[in-house]
Amino acid sequence: MRKICRIFKCSCDLSSFVILILLQILTAPRVYPDASNRASLHGTIKGRVVDADVRAALVGANIYIIDSDFGTVTDTAGFFTFANLPVGKYSLRITHIGYTPVMKTDINIKPDRITYVYPELKAAAVPGRKIRVTSGYFPALDRNPVGAINFSKVEIERSPGFASDVTRVISTLPSVSSFDDRFNNLIVRGGNPIENGFLVDGVPIPNVNHYASYGAPGGIIGLLNIDLFEELNFYTGGFPAWYENRLSSYMDIKYREGNREEFDGKAVLDLGGCGLIAEGPLHHGQGAWLVAARRGFLDLLMDILDIDMAPKHWDIQTKLTYDLSPNNKLSALAIAGSSDVSVARDDADVLGGSNYGDAADSEFDMGLSWRYLWNQNGYSDLILSRTHMKYDFLSRWYENDSLHFTTESLEDYYQLKNSQHLRVSESILLDFGLSLGLNHADIDYYFAAMRDNYLMSLPETYIKTVEETFSVGYFFSSTFRISERLNTTVGVRSDYFSYNMDHHWSPRLSFSYRLSERTALTGAFGTYYQNLPMIFLGQYDNADDIGDLRSHHYIIGINQILADDTRLTVEYYEKQYRNFPIDVNQPMIFLIDEVLEYYGFFLSHRELVGGSRAASRGIEVVLQKKFSGKLYGLLGGTYYEARYRGLDDIWRNRVNDNRVNLTAEGGYRPDDNWEFKIRWEFAGGRPYTPYDSSASVQQGDGILDRNNINGERLPDYHGMSVRIDHRFNFTHSNLRMYLSIWNLYNRKNVATYDWSKAEERTHFNHQLSFLPVAGFEYKF
Repeated sequence: MRKICRIFKCSCDLSSFVILILLQILTAPRVYPDASNRASLHGTIKGRVVDADVRAALVGANIYIIDSDFGTVTDTAGFFTFANLPVGKYSLRITHIGYTPVMKTDINIKPDRITYVYPELKAAAVPGRKIRVTSGYFPALDRNPVGAINFSKVEIERSPGFASDVTRVISTLPSVSSFDDRFNNLIVRGGNPIENGFLVDGVPIPNVNHYASYGAPGGIIGLLNIDLFEELNFYTGGFPAWYENRLSSYMDIKYREGNREEFDGKAVLDLGGCGLIAEGPLHHGQGAWLVAARRGFLDLLMDILDIDMAPKHWDIQTKLTYDLSPNNKLSALAIAGSSDVSVARDDADVLGGSNYGDAADSEFDMGLSWRYLWNQNGYSDLILSRTHMKYDFLSRWYENDSLHFTTESLEDYYQLKNSQHLRVSESILLDFGLSLGLNHADIDYYFAAMRDNYLMSLPETYIKTVEETFSVGYFFSSTFRISERLNTTVGVRSDYFSYNMDHHWSPRLSFSYRLSERTALTGAFGTYYQNLPMIFLGQYDNADDIGDLRSHHYIIGINQILADDTRLTVEYYEKQYRNFPIDVNQPMIFLIDEVLEYYGFFLSHRELVGGSRAASRGIEVVLQKKFSGKLYGLLGGTYYEARYRGLDDIWRNRVNDNRVNLTAEGGYRPDDNWEFKIRWEFAGGRPYTPYDSSASVQQGDGILDRNNINGERLPDYHGMSVRIDHRFNFTHSNLRMYLSIWNLYNRKNVATYDWSKAEERTHFNHQLSFLPVAGFEYKF
């Protein structure tokens, strides 16, 4: 895993060459239609407006094109159309009596093409009360008023330094800590990557990355194709009762439908690889299909650089939708991906590693869903899903070619989930449901005996086992609009896991109290449980005695609308962790964080018990300006601490305790063809355990100081990324090109450290250096 990170550094020369070509294209005489001719290029906006709570069509909703005289209303099925619009960017404002207005910005009209928009409006009326009027730039997340942020597809795409990777976009939020920009692990509010959940159209996705970590949802390059996104909701804490089996966060992604009236295609070339996207109608517009395929080209880059290392990855994703009737819709989702990398022994030393070998992983996720609209006041979802993960790793030590570790393991998870959503009255919403899960884990895992950096002997571990487990969960949640000012959501979920026969009740509560038309006090409390990864459980005979992980969330905040398009959010949060596993022979080590320190792997241990505790608390400030006019941006900062307590009753810093995170990101779009973006990030130096110099010299190897665990800090992390986009419109197609530079001022951020035997001192390894990146996107 560590070796493949160096590919990004090696790609600088090739990317620089591509950028020179792009600069020549951008500055060459124009070959696309000039301004006078572009006025003759037209496209269409179509869409459907629905109630966000019960999915019923909204008849008579008003849709206005901002800064124009154009407007229309929805028909009896909630549909609307704006035809024959000049190509360019548009913003829509959608209103309906009794509902909170919604703004849809950055709608790109392409030549001779249909652009679909699907606004969802939240009911705002309370009987006998005045309807509150808002701008609509920020979606009403009243069922989860804290720790939540919404991104549209365009907002995700425009982020500089994202490399078609949604987790790298999310990592710019102040609630997410920076650990190592060569990886895309999400560390949310002092948590750990294993604590994050991912859903696409309600289907659980165990890992959203290529070159995946084993046992945790991390990796190098994103698996999910952003071109298929419609929107994303990211919950950093206090999430409601229908989210299960995670301690810290949930990323809830909605894929868009394909075009129901015409064929559309798109070709993409960027750091994530080359890809094709196609979509079109099914059965005279009664449904639609959408398919995307990508293939990475990092192996071709290695050939150019004459390095005997062949990283390969590909993915295919598809979504089908079909209306059985106006009230019955079927959807099918499939996401498949594979990645593998081999490092030859001769290149291991050149790449700076201590081991070599092969690593391969594959993932296949699929889901079939049926949505039934009862009437204007409720609907139900039934989702049958299957996720499959397979890992094949082999590693040998460079010094003596002995086997380090190997695994050939797979996991299959099947789930049937049913949820009901009902509007009892204009002020009461009910959500309840049931899920049944079956997990099959076939684990074949070997870890050679070794001495760790604390001079502790780790045992030889060989596991060959098949584990069959099942889980049952159900939830109930109710949202009460008690008054014009006060909304509350009260919920509870119950979960049973057969492996350890644990049964839990998890209460959840959130509220939003409006102090004024533009100011709201928000808060949330919740209890959350999570099963340990099967690769962790399968190593130990007594693992079923440890029990599930537990956390308690406490959040209080203020939301202030400063302008129609600008919101300030201030939140204080506290998370208390219980029942984390710990090795009685290493009572001072927080084992769950090994996945961060050892490139996505857990080491083997001898005797585990539960009882380790942890806590994180902090204050977070976010100022977000949605796109309007020509500017958009986000400023954020957080001050927090993340600590743990071992069996020795000593509280220590966790490795993700950066203390300070700062983010500044924004963009300027002078017209419909040009866009300029910039992002700057800062994170305080994360804790690390220094080497005991005298012991290391004596042993001839790096020996960590067990009396100063996580007692020192690495240098602060900071870096800047910039990006320029330009769009060319043709008669029946358009082309978008971008130039991006990561780490613009070439900050030498520290990634890892090791002991130099030759120099007898600590050696620091660095993260990504100055890296130019280019991309193309052609729509036809």
